[in-house]
Formats: sequence, C-alpha cells, structure tokens
Amino acid sequence: MKAKQLLVMAAVCSAATVMADVVVPGFEVQQDGPFNYEMGERGVLAYGDYNNDGYLDCLMIRNGADPVLWKNNGDKTFTNVMDEQEDLAWANVYGAAALWTDFNNDGNLDLIISGCMSQNDLGTAILYAYTNEGAEGDYFLTENFKLEEDVFVSYARSSDDGTGNQIFYAADFNNDGYNDVLFCSGQAAGVDSPRKPILYVNDKNGSFVQNENPEFQPINGAGTTVADFNNDGMMDFANTGWHDETGDSNSTVVYINKGDLTFEVVTGFGRGSHTGSLVALDYNNDGVMDLFECGRNCNLDGWGGRALLYTNDGTGKNWTMIEEDVNYMTGRAGNVAFGDINNDGCTDLFTSGWPGPVGLFLGDGTATYTDGTEAFPAVAYCRGGDVVFVDINNDGVMELHAYGYRDGGSEGPTIQEKNDKGEVINEYPNPDWPFIQNPTWPNYISYVTGVAANQAPAVPTGFTATQNGSDVVLAWTAPADDTTPSAALRYNVYAKNKATGAVFCLTPADLATGFVRVNRTATLLNTTTYTFKGMNVNEYDFGVQAVDNGFRGGLFASTNADNSVESVKSATVAAYALNGVINIVNGGVEDAAYNVYAVNGAQVAAGTVAAAAQVEVALNAGIYVVEVVAADGVAVVKVVL
Repeated sequence: MKAKQLLVMAAVCSAATVMADVVVPGFEVQQDGPFNYEMGERGVLAYGDYNNDGYLDCLMIRNGADPVLWKNNGDKTFTNVMDEQEDLAWANVYGAAALWTDFNNDGNLDLIISGCMSQNDLGTAILYAYTNEGAEGDYFLTENFKLEEDVFVSYARSSDDGTGNQIFYAADFNNDGYNDVLFCSGQAAGVDSPRKPILYVNDKNGSFVQNENPEFQPINGAGTTVADFNNDGMMDFANTGWHDETGDSNSTVVYINKGDLTFEVVTGFGRGSHTGSLVALDYNNDGVMDLFECGRNCNLDGWGGRALLYTNDGTGKNWTMIEEDVNYMTGRAGNVAFGDINNDGCTDLFTSGWPGPVGLFLGDGTATYTDGTEAFPAVAYCRGGDVVFVDINNDGVMELHAYGYRDGGSEGPTIQEKNDKGEVINEYPNPDWPFIQNPTWPNYISYVTGVAANQAPAVPTGFTATQNGSDVVLAWTAPADDTTPSAALRYNVYAKNKATGAVFCLTPADLATGFVRVNRTATLLNTTTYTFKGMNVNEYDFGVQAVDNGFRGGLFASTNADNSVESVKSATVAAYALNGVINIVNGGVEDAAYNVYAVNGAQVAAGTVAAAAQVEVALNAGIYVVEVVAADGVAVVKVVL
C-alpha cells in the first residue's frame, strides 16, 4: 500500500523515538452487532466502567433520541440495561455530550449529560447529573436534582460546534483531591452573548461552586481538551474555535494553571478551527503534551477543512504550528479518535468528518504521519457522529468504534485544484470516494488484527510520599514499557483516606489491578512528581501508576503495604510464563499462598504452593496479575500467556 506522509514539519522536531517501520493494522468489522442500534449524524460515545467489573461500558446517545447504556459483558457482547436505569429514560436531546467522572470520591463513576431539547435551539439547553449508587445500590444512576437545578448552568453545543469533541471535562484544577468540572465550547440557555468557559470547583461535599475567571475568553464552535502542558503537576486546558469579532484567526487558546484557580492566557500562536476537535497528545514521545486540531475555518481559506499540529516546547507558552491541508483528515463536524491503535508506542489518529469520510493516520514519533486509510474497510466509513479507540475485551488491542451517517446518493466530496494564489481553478469528483448507500447510519465496531498485544507498563520504582508543610509531595522513578518509551509514559495518582475509605484518582482506575475506568483521557501526568494540597501522610495512603500510549495502566506503587508492589517484596518466590502456563515457584521454607487476577480485577485462580516447590496454573491466553504471599513478604508479578 502506498502511504502518504502528512503533517511534515519543516522545523526541527525533538523526537525521543522514531519508529523505522510503521505497522499498518488490519480491521474486521462486526456488522451484526453488538449494539443493533441505529445512530445518526450527531451524538456521543462515552465509554466508562460504571459498574466496576473491569470492562468499559458504553453510554450511547444519538440526536433526538433516548440514551442507551450498554453493559460490557467482556466477551465482545453488550447488554442494554436501560430497564435497570429508569432515571436515564429522558428523550429528545440533540447535540449531546457526556462525561463519566467520580465527583464524590466513592470509587464509582458518576455521569453528566448535556444537550438541547430542540434541534439547534440553544434556548432549550438542558443538563442532567447522575450519582452512582455503587455496589450496594446495584450501580443505579440516580438523578441529582441539586446539581441540575442549583449548581450547574444548562450548557449545550450548537450546530456550529464539533460533534465528537467534549464541551466539558473533569479534572482536579487545585490539587485538593477532588475533581472539578470545566464547561467549555457551549452556550447557556437563553444567553445570546459570546460563550466563555466556566469552571466549577468541587466543594468536597458533593456539590460545586462556580469560580470567577475573568481571564477566560469568549469562544464559539470550539474543541476543548485538558492536560498538563508545562509538567508542573497541575491541569491546564486549551480550546479552539472562532470569535464574533475576529473570526477564527489566532483563536486557539491555552490556559496555564497558576495553582490558585486562575490561569495565564496563551494566544497568538495558531489559526483556530471550529466544528471540529482538539486533542492533547504527545505525538513525538518527548514527555510533553502537544495539540492536534482539526475542523473548519470561519473566514480563512474559503471555509475549508484543516489539520494543525502544535508542538509544545515544554513550557505550554511557546508553540510551533505545523500545517498541511489534508484530504479526509479535517472538515466540518470533524471527530478524532486517538491512541496507539497499532501498539508500536506512538499515538495514532483516526478522523471522521466533511469533506472526507474517514482517515487513519499512523504516528512514528515524529511530525510525519503515514496514511493507512486504505486498510480500513469501506463498509464502516461514516462521518458526523463519533469515533473512539477503545479496548473492549481487555486483550491489549484497541478496537475502533465509529458511527455516523452517509450521504445517501450524493457524489461525495470533490477534489479542488488551486493556483499559487490559492484560487480554485478546477474541481472534479473524487474517484476514490467509497460510497456505499447501505446502511445509511452505520454503527460498527472494527476489531484490529495483525498487531501484537499491548502489555501494561511496569510499576514505578522508588515511590515516596513526603510531608511538606500542609502538602504531600509524591515522587517516583519512570518504569519501562514494552512499546511506549519511558520518557513518554504518563502517570495516574491516587489519595485514599484511611479513616473513611474515600479515594481520589486523577483518572478513575482500579487500585488493585491498575485498570483505567474511563476512555480517551488526557488528565494524566508527564512528570514524575505530584503535590496534593492540604493533606497529611498520616491520614492518607497514596499511589502512582504508569499509563502508556494505548491507555493501558500498570499496577500501582503505593504507601499502603496491602496495595503495594514496592513496599514489601518477597525474595523467595517468583512467577513467570513458561510453555503456555503460569509457573509459581516458592524457594522459601514455609508454604506460600497465591492469587491470580485478570487485568479487569477478577480473581481467576488461587491456591497454595508448598515450601521448596512449584505449581503450574493453566489459563487462557491473556494478561494476568499474580500475587504470591510468602513468609518474607509479597510478590506481585504481571504475566503474559
């Protein structure tokens, strides 16, 4: 297959790793399910493990229809559980956005949804908030009227906003161990003035207080993302779109967190796009978060689509823009899936929007992306809906879930020839347009083939939690990973109250197995330190895990010996894979107990290995965590069969 090279940077690129040969994955489209639910041109796919069973479930919302919550059964099938979730049975929501987050630190994912009750009528904007009742309440999502009516402004995105991008994010912007909520790229009901971001600060009692941020700039039709852009351990954010007065010129904005719930505004480095998406990613694996922006311009280049890559110098204040018009990569209603789809350690992109249906772009650790679109089956082409990379069955290989619409008989996009002045001198139908009339509304999962399974990163070493006045400073050393370079690994931290059991995770994750409970998140750290404010080492346990470019989380290092792989380590026992089975060896003088867990946290085997003996545990191919408790300590080992 002939590959195109995209986003080629003329300036120097500080790439930590360059992959010599890009692996182009294969795809197998599951056309007969698992959802059997026709989608439309707008809506959202929001993956999160709402019932804590170690599999990512899917909240699916299409334009003007009821949401559907699909429980992941772990075997490539899903079950519609709306009969069990009566509080979710609302209807007629257009342009929906959804956010899974644990806003009360009970270890269960709560839910926020926004949209309009009438198509393109922002005066009917509405917001729904739901509290997860947890295991004792059968993970029922109860509508939280206090948040809906007394706290949050009803925010919605208009037809000028992108479709796949979020309009709100959860992140701990003040490092106090509670997730705040940022509303962005939306408009409140009945408000005609230009839209501005709104920051709601968690009050630690199940509610939020709106913060005053006069530095936030008005923005319309925006894409939004949250990340730590200057590696200071505090979450920043960025958005792009257009202004009523200036159009989309220089409208890409980065907000650098000052640590006091105010932000330094960084502008003047980019172009700006709307009806598209903005993604934070480390495209060159140098340990610094960059930006990818795609969408449509407002008053430049004749309303054409664009793809922009912004390289971060590490301060979050100096950005280099890399631009090339790329067919199939950008456009109106542009959506982006991101992650390591071919498991080579680099971040890849999948785009869906007008004028082209889809584009698969494979990273190699530089600003050069290889076009692998030809490998994606034409039957699953669509645009205008949502696209996401997600590991549905926890096998270390991410799938591609895409839905949207087709044009139902149109000739598809055209190819334009321009002169040196950028004027169109010729326009003709694109002969490569893969038009397939049926189905009109595809909603498919495409399983990736031909790539090796991604293994979770190793455990961070040298983990410490040190009291510094009223704060706790965490520090650790970067571990290794099978594909993602150590410099490009990101980190998730937690703080668990010893008295109440309340636990905060920067990104929700299972503390025992490291399973990351939400998808397509950028609220992770690139630095190997983090400061929790207003905490004490005597009152909290702390932990850190590494997360690779495929969003696979490793085991946590922890200050709690019961949850740690660093604090108490046995020198007499070992576990490893040999001849397709797990071998557990006990070199001590006393019997040792062992437990084997799947990566989703489910216990799959347990037993005892006698002193100076060995046992074999036969299981299906997969990734397992083996815990062996011996007289001299505990060994926790990741094993791949």
